[in-house]
Amino acid sequence: MKKIGVRLAASFTAVLLLLILIGVVLNMQMARMNESTEVIVNDRLKLQNLAREGQAGTYLTALYLYRGIAQPTPEALDDEHRRLEKQAKRNGEIYAELQSMLGNEPDARALMQRLIEARKQYNVALGPAHDLMAKHDIEGTKAALLSTTPLLTALLKAQADVVAYETDRMNAAVSESQAAYATARTVLWILTGAAIVIAAILGSLLTRSIIRPLQRVVEGANALADGDLTVRIGLQRMDEVGLLAHAVDRAIVQLGSVVQEVKHAAESI
Repeated sequence: MKKIGVRLAASFTAVLLLLILIGVVLNMQMARMNESTEVIVNDRLKLQNLAREGQAGTYLTALYLYRGIAQPTPEALDDEHRRLEKQAKRNGEIYAELQSMLGNEPDARALMQRLIEARKQYNVALGPAHDLMAKHDIEGTKAALLSTTPLLTALLKAQADVVAYETDRMNAAVSESQAAYATARTVLWILTGAAIVIAAILGSLLTRSIIRPLQRVVEGANALADGDLTVRIGLQRMDEVGLLAHAVDRAIVQLGSVVQEVKHAAESI
């Protein structure tokens, strides 16, 4: 016998499982979005800012050199030289941090290797300019700086390549996060639509299997109340509604028999 409670439990279980599925899928997509966002904020953005700071540090180093040789007094030149040394130290820290964070991808390592080599060549060529500037040899510093121009251009190009690489990777992470959001939204709409369809189907099945049969029982009971002893519900079911309908039918038959017996008894008097 298939109980009505079993049908209701199965229906509610199906809806519950669908809701759980929606929750699991959305949780997975949100985790993916969160991971992409963390990569953007904690990794890609920091690397890009470091690479840009390295670019700015290279420009500042050149600026302090050229500004130093334009100073009118040895004291002012020494001030620029101290700023130059401080910036050179910071540049070294930036490159060390960049190298540790850039990752193990072949493209990233190749770019970093080219950048390190370009910086090394530039620093070697820039060494005499530092020394001459410390000695207040303005003309010698100018000549030394002119010889470093091609190496400075190569260094800036290598830095620009690293910045472009990190920008591309950050854009890729942003695109991945946006794709995860779009997927989550699409899945949500699909599962919501599926939930509505399933709920409609379950509602229709419950209506057909419970509500309509109960209406037939009510109609039979009303007909009996109106004195119609010929009415039969006739539900061929083995659940609670079927048993109720069968009991009502038996009651109508028995009541009809009693009425007939009373009628015959009255006619025989």
